[in-house]
Amino acid sequence: MYQPQASYPEQPQLLSTTIETIRKERRKRTNMFSKRRTTLIKKVEKLHRECDDIDVFFIVRDRRSNKIWQYSNGYYPPTRAEMQSIYPVPVILQPQDEQIQPPTVIPTDPFHEHQYQTNCTLDAAFLG
Repeated sequence: MYQPQASYPEQPQLLSTTIETIRKERRKRTNMFSKRRTTLIKKVEKLHRECDDIDVFFIVRDRRSNKIWQYSNGYYPPTRAEMQSIYPVPVILQPQDEQIQPPTVIPTDPFHEHQYQTNCTLDAAFLG
């Protein structure tokens, strides 16, 4: 009578391969996040250097580990209540905002409209 061989030796190898794959993917994701975070912080720092009339506060939080990385030139953002009282109203960008507004030109003094102040905004080259 024919008795099939048990396939028990194959299962541990399958399990170890799956665990290895998960570890490799996790390592790959962690390395990618680290590189992108470093590049993004460098870009924010470059924006601060090139547009010296702006304040910069940038924060990244890893939801898994709850670690926070922050870049600031000494400026800390206002609270939500303070933001509502600021004029002109601040532009708050969210992930679903695909298009970034072009720079707006605001006269510094209504009686001297020939003096203009340009807002330094993000452009496609900055985003990478």
